[in-house]
Amino acid sequence: QSFQVDTLAQNELLVNAPEIFQYGVDEANGRLIMKGNGKNGLNHINLQGKPSGIYVLQLISNNLKQTERILRQ
Repeated sequence: QSFQVDTLAQNELLVNAPEIFQYGVDEANGRLIMKGNGKNGLNHINLQGKPSGIYVLQLISNNLKQTERILRQ
């Protein structure tokens, strides 16, 4: 199993998770700009106020570690 992530985002990022997890959102230069926790199922991570561009989403749970590149339009 893995996290399912919509890699094209506007005001929010959608993550479908098989279990509870922690996340971090980095700018393209590697600077952490946001972190939090998510639950099993569909999660909405708010990107309002963040500029358009490329971000890196790191997802970590007990059994999984996944990194996704996100394009905020």
